[in-house]
Amino acid sequence: SRDERQRSRWIEGGESLREFASRIRTTLEDIARRHRGGAVLVVTHGGVLDIAHRLATGKGLESPRDFTIPNAALNWIGWDGEVWSLIAWAEQRHLGGALDELPNA
Repeated sequence: SRDERQRSRWIEGGESLREFASRIRTTLEDIARRHRGGAVLVVTHGGVLDIAHRLATGKGLESPRDFTIPNAALNWIGWDGEVWSLIAWAEQRHLGGALDELPNA
């Protein structure tokens, strides 16, 4: 289990995991409200993706992560105004021809 007292303030003035998760949830819900019925592209880092996946699956912050967050993958979540849902996660088909690993590097 995550000890909120020990991990909440690694950096002076920083936010706890719960504060971070709350900020992400509020921001995603605000974006979803402003674009109700539409599709929105959000580009972000793994920490936000972790929280987004947890929102969409109902997995609590205290649970260990049991899903991947691959670089440059596509993830789809939905919000019906009350509940988040996971539509697709870690889609990487678009990366098939990527030259991220060059043989002479």
